[in-house]
Amino acid sequence: MFDERMKLLFIPIKLLFEMEKIKNPCLDICQYNDKQVCIGCKRTKTEAKTWWRLNDDEKLQILEKVKTRRDENSDYYGHYV
Repeated sequence: MFDERMKLLFIPIKLLFEMEKIKNPCLDICQYNDKQVCIGCKRTKTEAKTWWRLNDDEKLQILEKVKTRRDENSDYYGHYV
């Protein structure tokens, strides 16, 4: 009837997000400057919208870009993060 392996197909969505190795850097600010970079997490709109489907290597590449953007931007208040 109901195969035990079928249970794997019904993993709750919340659990899938908890399984994520590299956490989403979103700060729930989501306001973009004139360069279309979020003033909170320093990702572009495209990077933020596609984060959930990127692999770990792609996410790490974005996080490296974020570090550079934070260094270039004097309005970042990293001590609040």
